[in-house]
This record gives sequence, C-alpha cells and structure tokens, in this order.
Amino acid sequence: MAAAVARCRFGLAAAVVLHLAAAAVAANPVRLTKENFDQHVRGKSVFIWFFTPTCVHCRDMADAWRQLTEAFQGDPHVLIAETDCTSYGKSLCDDHGFIAFPTLMYGDPYDLKEYNSVREFGSLKSFVTATLGPECTPANMHLCDEDFKEAIRRLKAWPKSSLKQVIASMEEAQNKAQKEHKEMMDGLTKLHSEGSKDMKEGRITEEERRSKFLEYQAMFDRSKAKLQKVLDENEERGLDLMKKVLAHRKRERDEL
Repeated sequence: MAAAVARCRFGLAAAVVLHLAAAAVAANPVRLTKENFDQHVRGKSVFIWFFTPTCVHCRDMADAWRQLTEAFQGDPHVLIAETDCTSYGKSLCDDHGFIAFPTLMYGDPYDLKEYNSVREFGSLKSFVTATLGPECTPANMHLCDEDFKEAIRRLKAWPKSSLKQVIASMEEAQNKAQKEHKEMMDGLTKLHSEGSKDMKEGRITEEERRSKFLEYQAMFDRSKAKLQKVLDENEERGLDLMKKVLAHRKRERDEL
C-alpha cells in the first residue's frame, strides 16, 4: 500500500513538473528583434505576429497565438514568432513600416507576405499546415532543383543595383497594365449602367443594348489579354525569383 501511495505521489509530482515545463515553453515564445532575426529565421518558413500591448485586437487574439506557438513548438521547418513593436522589437517593426496592429506576416522571412484572414486558432493552424514548410528559396538552396540553383546563383552574381533596376522596370510595366485594365473596367461598368438606363427609359432597344454589351465585352477581353501578356512575360523572366533574391541580399552594401 505504501509503495502504491509513493508511486501515486511520484506520478503526481511528475505530472506537475511536466505541466510546469509545458507552461514555461508556452510562456517563452520566440521574440524577434532586429538583432536576433537572422539567427532565429535561418532555414525556416515563418509566421510572425507584430503587436502592441495596448491594441485591443492584439489582446483579443493573444490566446489563439499562444496556442499556435505551442502547436508548432520545435518544428524544424516552421517558426511561429512574435514582436512587440513598442519595446524590444520596435526597430524591426520600424524597418517594415507597420502602422496598424496586429499585423501578421508569413512565408520567406526575407520576402514576407501579409496574412489577412481569420485570427482564431483553428484557422491559423490550418493556414500554417497548408501554406508553410520547406521550400526552395535563396536561403534554402538545398531544397531547389539544379535549374533553380543555377538561376539563384546567377541572380546573386548580378550587381545589386542592376537587379533593382530590372525589377523596377518589370514592376512598372506590370503596374501600368494593371492600372489601364482597372480604368477600362471602371469605364465599361459606367457605360453598361448607362446603356441599361437608356434601354429602360426607351432611348435604345434591347437589341441595341445587347450589341453594345458584346462590344464592351470585346473591349474587356482585349484589355484583360494585354494585362495577362505582361504578367506572363514577367513570370517567364523570373520576376518573383528576382524579388526573392534581392530581398535576401538587402543587407549588402549598395554598389556605388
């Protein structure tokens, strides 16, 4: 009986120790600063919570983020981290220019994208599971095939100023095409609305309205094809990879 009680006490003590250890892990998430950023993110896909303690929405999602941190604690490929933009992480947040909180960023740590979906634990966990993990990047070239390795090496060998100029030129063409397409869509929406009003008020017939609609549809299709051509050309030339390589080279001193 005494032995059984002793085993029971030992079991309870062990359980308490394990519980405290788990709580300690949960209470010590990875807190990113400008100084330790490279050390923590090396070789990983990341999901980072940028917050301020006074932000109401930040407080609302704090428990969900704690659960997410626990769920992926120790994952060899994914890092769940956080940064207080009012204290230890202020310089890191300033570098990114964040002005609204919370801001959630994910993906390649040197080419982060913003997360704009549901902030409850289940959705966050599903997103991480489906989206983050090992991927070919300039920091993880061992995950790339030989063609990508060669492309990355070639881009790394370019003068950074030249790489910036090429990216800027490609993005300018893309932004121009997107702007023109949007203007076309706005104009066609207005014309379509006016045509419907003219028909309703008897100024044009249904057949004339249909004819105009087909004309507008053809204009839309031409504009969309023009935009898609620019997007396809930029994809073929490797704009996305260029931007990733440039992001990884951002700490290099600009060539004069």
